[in-house]
Amino acid sequence: MVEVDGEVVGVSGWVVVVVVDDVDVDVEVSGSVVVVVDGIVVVVAGSSWARASPVCDTAMLAATKVAAIARTQGLNRTRTDRKSDGGPDQWARRRQLSSSGRPSMVCRFRRAGPSGGPPRLSPRTFHASSPRRPGFPAGRPGPAPYDPAVGDLGFDGKVAVITGAGGGLGREHALLLASRGARVVVNDLGGSVRGEGADDGPAARTARDIEDLGGVAVADTSSVATPEGGEAIVATALEAFGRVDIVVNNAGILRDKAFHNMTPDLLDPVLAVHLEGAFWVTRPAWAHMREQGYGRVVCTTSSSGIVGNFGQSNYGAAKTGLVGFTRVLAIEGARHNIRVNAVAPLARTRMTEEVLGGFADRLHPRVVSPVVAWLCHEDCPVSGEVFAVGGGRVSRFFTGLTPGYFDPDLTIEKVRDNFDTVRAEEGYTTPASLAEELAELFTRFT
Repeated sequence: MVEVDGEVVGVSGWVVVVVVDDVDVDVEVSGSVVVVVDGIVVVVAGSSWARASPVCDTAMLAATKVAAIARTQGLNRTRTDRKSDGGPDQWARRRQLSSSGRPSMVCRFRRAGPSGGPPRLSPRTFHASSPRRPGFPAGRPGPAPYDPAVGDLGFDGKVAVITGAGGGLGREHALLLASRGARVVVNDLGGSVRGEGADDGPAARTARDIEDLGGVAVADTSSVATPEGGEAIVATALEAFGRVDIVVNNAGILRDKAFHNMTPDLLDPVLAVHLEGAFWVTRPAWAHMREQGYGRVVCTTSSSGIVGNFGQSNYGAAKTGLVGFTRVLAIEGARHNIRVNAVAPLARTRMTEEVLGGFADRLHPRVVSPVVAWLCHEDCPVSGEVFAVGGGRVSRFFTGLTPGYFDPDLTIEKVRDNFDTVRAEEGYTTPASLAEELAELFTRFT
C-alpha cells in the first residue's frame, strides 16, 4: 500500500502517484518499489539510496512506466515556468483527484522478474522528507536514469523505425523515444558483431521492455542489407501503426582488418549493412514521408571514417558514405519538410568496448540518445549536418573549403610553389551544396 500523511490512497498492485511538492511519504509495496511525484515524477529516496542499485533499477522502471501511461491516457500537457532552482521545465498535467481531494494519478504497475527486468525485491519501506530525482547508483558509472516526465519535447503520434535496436545505442534510442510518446519499430536481426547468425531475442526484449514500461513497440527481425528487408521493416511500421515519421539508421557490424589483408568477405557485408542498409530502409519510408510532408532521418556515421582509424578501411568507407548520403537527402527532402542529419557517436557498445580501454565506462550509450532524439524532433531546425557525440560532449563536424589559390594558367610548379596557400585554413567557407561551391568558383571568373 501507499500512504501519504497516513492516509491510504492506493492498494497493493497499483501505483498511486501523488502530485504534490515536498511531502513526507512512507511507501511499502510488496515485491516492488513505488515512485512518488514531485511536480511530476521523483523516485522515493532514502539515505541508503546510492547503495541500493537494484532498488534504483526497479524504481526507475516504475517512474518511466508511470509517465508513459500518463502520456498514453491523453493527460493534457502545458509548459510551466522554469523552476527556481534552475531545474528543467516540467509538464503541468491534468490530474485526477483522489477521495482525499489530493491530486493523484493511478496507474497499474506490473512487477518485472529477473529474466525481463529488475530483480524482485523483498518488502521494504523507504522514507523521503524531500523527494528528489536520484543520480546514477554508486558503483555503476554512467549518467542519471531517464526522467521522461521532466522536459517539454515529446513525440506523441509519431512512429519511429530504429534499426539495430536490440542492444547498445539503438536500444537506448528506442527506450528514450518511446518514453517520450513515440511508437517504435524495434528492428534487429540479432546477429553477431561480425554480422553472422540471427536471433529474434534482442529485438523482442527491447520491444517487451518498452511495453513493460508503458510504451508502445513492435519487434522486427528483417535484415537491413537487402531491398526486401528494408521494405519489410517499413511495412511493419505501416501495418502496426499506419505511418512512419522517423528513421534512425543505426544497424552495424564490424569486420576489421588492415587494408593489405582486406578481402571481399570483409568488405561486402560491412558496406551492405552500414551503407546499403541505410538506403534500403530509408527509401521505402521516404515515399511516405514525402506524401505526408514530414519526416526525420538520422544516420549513424563514425569518426573512423570522417577522420580515420587504423584497420577500418571497410567500416570507414561505409560510414563516410553515410555522410554523403545524409547531405544529399537533406537537399532532396527540404521541400517536403524532411530533415536528415547524422551522428558520429563515441560510446561503449559490444562493437567498441574492446578498443575504448579504461574510458569505456565514461562513454555510456545513453548519453548519445538525447542528441539523436533532438534530431528526430519536429522542432529541430537543421538538416544535412553531422554531430560528434560522446560522454556528454556534443560537437559539430563540418566540411570547410579554404580560399585556396587561383590561377587560370595553373601548372605543376605553381601548385608546388603555392601549396601552403592552398592549405591555409584562414577564411574558409562551409558550402551547403555543390551549387554553393560552384557559385563561389564562378565569382573567380569575373
